[in-house]
Amino acid sequence: QLFNNSNVNLIPLNKEEAYKKEDELNTEKDLIRREHLFILPRAYDSSDTLSFGVSFILKYFAENLEEKPTILGFCESIKDNRNLIKLTNSRKPKIQDHIFKIAGHTSQFEKDQRAEIEKKFTKKEIDVLYATSNLEVGVDFDDINVLLLHGTPYSFNDFLQRIGRSGRRKDAAVITTLRKWSAL
Repeated sequence: QLFNNSNVNLIPLNKEEAYKKEDELNTEKDLIRREHLFILPRAYDSSDTLSFGVSFILKYFAENLEEKPTILGFCESIKDNRNLIKLTNSRKPKIQDHIFKIAGHTSQFEKDQRAEIEKKFTKKEIDVLYATSNLEVGVDFDDINVLLLHGTPYSFNDFLQRIGRSGRRKDAAVITTLRKWSAL
């Protein structure tokens, strides 16, 4: 539905298999899920694909849910960060009574500027925050609805650190766009 494309592989095919766990929790409602979507863009650049997906998610939240989304995206460079902000701003949906704020968080900002951005993101004054690796550790957000990875990080531990930012208090989606030129 997200990409209007029937050429999608769901692994595993049914949800019952996806949620089997080795150690059963007391009740099913105790389980917080992270739904993972891995996307390999073919005809489009991964930045285009990711910004298009964010537009869809913002529109979905505005039209179907009572809450504003909290979307955190990671990218590997300041250049990617700027590009994603620009593309997402150009594609954000125009919906009455909904003004979506997209921002960045990189090492180019002063420490107090980064702290202010983090505070605004926590208060949901920023809907989409694109960050570089400087936001991987030391900052906790309890309420991430969607976590975006613009390409895979350089190590598996970095991947785990980043996805650990989501799904802390409630279910979350993790969307990873894979880049064809990356050996990972």
